[in-house]
Amino acid sequence: MLLPHNLPGVCASHHFQLAHSILLHTLLYQVRELLVSERESMSAQLKTIPFLEPYPSHANFVLAKVGHSYLPANKRLSGLVGPGA
Repeated sequence: MLLPHNLPGVCASHHFQLAHSILLHTLLYQVRELLVSERESMSAQLKTIPFLEPYPSHANFVLAKVGHSYLPANKRLSGLVGPGA
């Protein structure tokens, strides 16, 4: 990666560190975007489960309220962690 211009008094190792920092920032931004899209997808999928009510989130997790259901708790849990979940 070449920087747009030569910075006077900056040696090659500093150029490398700056380029590395720019690439790392770009990678972290891409990972952030992936996490946000996955969180939104997970929240949308949780909304399809009748007894779950996910809250809007900007964190790296989704919080959901478990509402009333005629199913016992062990059946609700097995439906969330079973095959296809």
